[in-house]
Amino acid sequence: KRKYSISIKISSDSDNKILPEGLIWSEHGGNSQDLIIVTIRGLELHKISSSRNQCKLSRAITQHCYAFWYEPNHRMMLIASPSFRHSTNSINRGKPLTMLMMYGIFFRVDKSEHLMPKLELPPPVKSPRFDIGPGVSKENITLVTLYGWLYCVALQRLNDEDYLVLYHVTKSAVTCSLLLALHCANN
Repeated sequence: KRKYSISIKISSDSDNKILPEGLIWSEHGGNSQDLIIVTIRGLELHKISSSRNQCKLSRAITQHCYAFWYEPNHRMMLIASPSFRHSTNSINRGKPLTMLMMYGIFFRVDKSEHLMPKLELPPPVKSPRFDIGPGVSKENITLVTLYGWLYCVALQRLNDEDYLVLYHVTKSAVTCSLLLALHCANN
């Protein structure tokens, strides 16, 4: 099998950089592959053709990116951006809170005879935006598939208690479907 070498320069300003684990590759047979590069400025979607020995930027999605999660079964990427808001609850009224604004992107799926559906890069479908927080770190968030359904799971601390929060994510809606108190003793 032939080996190819490609050089890609990410776009935007000089302070743009690729996030850790920010390269997602899809080899789906034939002579082309898809590459998604996740940077602090957003996503760059590249089409790579080994037969032509070329790489083309097919689409850029501009969105400040603090962290991201990718769920391959649903071909869904969740991007988090910091969002500063003022609290409306009685405990923290008027105090600035750091929330995470979540942006969901579903990439087109082409199901074929392959075991895994292949990723294709035509225009993605965006799910509604939603907030997580305050006080939730990126390490306490993940994307999971439970019984075929896609969920964003967050470990959140509210009123000195830990909760597991499940957000059901679809292309048309995001709903908080479970708020489970963990009742754990903190050390």
